[in-house]
Amino acid sequence: MLAQSIKMAINAKKTNYRHISVLPGMSKIFERIMNEQRNEHFVGILSPLLSGFRQGYNTQYALFRVIETWKKHLDMSGTIGAILMDLSKAYDCIPHDLLIAKMGAYGLGRKALKLVYSYLKNRMQRVKIGSTVSSSKKISIGVPQGSVLCSLLFKLL
Repeated sequence: MLAQSIKMAINAKKTNYRHISVLPGMSKIFERIMNEQRNEHFVGILSPLLSGFRQGYNTQYALFRVIETWKKHLDMSGTIGAILMDLSKAYDCIPHDLLIAKMGAYGLGRKALKLVYSYLKNRMQRVKIGSTVSSSKKISIGVPQGSVLCSLLFKLL
């Protein structure tokens, strides 16, 4: 049974799998404190139209806004259009240096930037299938999925 599972995993497309960060409990406490402070800082900075990952907003709110705007334009004989993007691997593609530069542009202080930079840099990942574990590889881009901070870091780009 295990051999069959490993064989299926090997034959599956590698692109269908993403890493999830397994973080220690102490890290979660640290991240929550950091997240609350960052959210307070960005309240007046980020666009009020940004619905994703904001308290009191959700995808239904964003969809409702878009549909109401489209209906208004159609009622006035206007034209509407949409550009859609697939963001399924977006968390994996965020360059750390760009994220830190944007956070600096948003007014975060030097100490806060150094803290976030150290949080993102020098992360390692490995794969475990059954009892077989791969060697560790350095993660050079992306935000840690499964962390408290991942959604905040993502929406800053």
